[in-house]
Amino acid sequence: MFRKPIMLMIPFLLLCSTSSASQDANLYRNKDYTFSINFPKGWNIREGQTPHTVVVAENGKGESIVIQVWQLPRKVSLEDFTNNDLKSHIRATFEEFKDRYSNAVLHDSGITYISNEKATWIAVTYAIKQAFATADVKTLMYQVFYNGLMYQIMCSSLTAHFKQHENIFLTSVRSFIFEESSWYRK
Repeated sequence: MFRKPIMLMIPFLLLCSTSSASQDANLYRNKDYTFSINFPKGWNIREGQTPHTVVVAENGKGESIVIQVWQLPRKVSLEDFTNNDLKSHIRATFEEFKDRYSNAVLHDSGITYISNEKATWIAVTYAIKQAFATADVKTLMYQVFYNGLMYQIMCSSLTAHFKQHENIFLTSVRSFIFEESSWYRK
């Protein structure tokens, strides 16, 4: 007797949850590098200001997600790397980071998947000089090779606030998807 009203409510509930999810999303799509990502709701999104920086999302309180892209000399996937090669790649990634921030400390690293592609990640802390003070920062940096390009996703926060934002960062990174160029209207 109550099955019809319940069955009629299911499409209504699905419609409501879909529309509220799209209202909460801060979707960014890039047709040049064919990817999309949901940045945190309310964060400002701007184009990058350096040659490799594609997009920057910021909350205005010190947290940011930056996506950079580099051309690789050839098409390669991290799937092609042995475990020792991946460990060496992670070490080299940290050493490059340390070249920029000499006080950088590697806290953790590993292998994961982004958009079904093998990726590496590191968690580092370092201090940066600001106008009248020094700030301690923690960054999660992910690297994934796809279609002849290296994508780097950096999620950063003041170290004291990082734990509050870690799930927000991870939610955005998990939403990163490589798209087909045909998905974009020309």
